[in-house]
Amino acid sequence: THPGEREVLDVIPQEYKVGTQLQVDPIGVLTDSIEGRFLNITASPSLRENIDKCFAQAGIEIADRPISALALAACMLSETERRSGCVLVDMGADTTTVSIYKSNILRQLSVIPLGGNNVTKDIMSLQVEQEEAEQLKRTYGTAYAEVDEDKATGTISLSENRSVDEITFYEIVEARLEEIIVNVANQIKMSGYTKEQLLAGIIITGGVAATKNLERAFREHTGFDKFRFAKSVSMTVRLPQGFENVGKYGNLNTAIALLDKG
Repeated sequence: THPGEREVLDVIPQEYKVGTQLQVDPIGVLTDSIEGRFLNITASPSLRENIDKCFAQAGIEIADRPISALALAACMLSETERRSGCVLVDMGADTTTVSIYKSNILRQLSVIPLGGNNVTKDIMSLQVEQEEAEQLKRTYGTAYAEVDEDKATGTISLSENRSVDEITFYEIVEARLEEIIVNVANQIKMSGYTKEQLLAGIIITGGVAATKNLERAFREHTGFDKFRFAKSVSMTVRLPQGFENVGKYGNLNTAIALLDKG
């Protein structure tokens, strides 16, 4: 069936029913009937069109359009993790991508339209500019605030000699990150796979992965107890002098993975 207004970017075979037997690879098996199950990766055509326009205006020819989530998984996940089952969560600036693997096969892929920039915009509600909000997020942001009720709360300094109560700031950041994590948990639930089936647990990457207490927040809202934070890709990347800190938050992992794919 045609996916309506969306276009199919890739088709991932799941399994085949050859006669009465389930097979991952049906080639060479004699049978009088075969059924196939496939995961269609779809997106709005405008997504590809906008990317094409950007590269055309920059005068750069496009060689191929690999799916970034698949390229990232190829760099980030071990064969053991893909085989035993895992969830790869790429927490980017504008989106959070959830990829679920089991038996070396991509079982589900979904993109949540929420990311680190949403946290920054929430902090801007304190009447600060975007650049300052981004810096405050990286310095003080936490996904799970540990507040000592017996201790007087402090303040966080803002520009123009202003300040904000610590708890107020923590609540702003924590609320948005909780929304993102709850959405991730819902995608895992919708996949039908449980933590008992996804033995390798949750692998977290992307710029937001550097947030303090993120693992505790994931434990609270997903019920998983096994986590791995993948802050860098498993390849050597030489950065020019003066750019050593670029990508240290994991915010360039997808771009590097796409270059490696190319």
